[in-house]
Amino acid sequence: MPQLFSAMIDVTHSDPIVAHIFRTHFWFVEERLRTADDASSARWLHKVAEGKIFGNAFSEKGSLAVGNLISMPACCPPKWRLPAERREVLQHRHAA
Repeated sequence: MPQLFSAMIDVTHSDPIVAHIFRTHFWFVEERLRTADDASSARWLHKVAEGKIFGNAFSEKGSLAVGNLISMPACCPPKWRLPAERREVLQHRHAA
């Protein structure tokens, strides 16, 4: 574990977003280990053992095409503001 945390600290210094991806992966795996007796968790753990990495995703609600954002930061010195509504949704997708 010390080597894992040391590596994660190094990754965070290079790119904090990558560290957040792994944070989600670690949480996901920990939850599957906590419920390892469940058949669904066992299937996910098998995928982890194959080297799969699980992350999270985000999207913005609106009518624009993928990749276009409605929420644009506004500069209001001395702070930046993001006029948006934040919603967090957790969606489980089960492998077939």
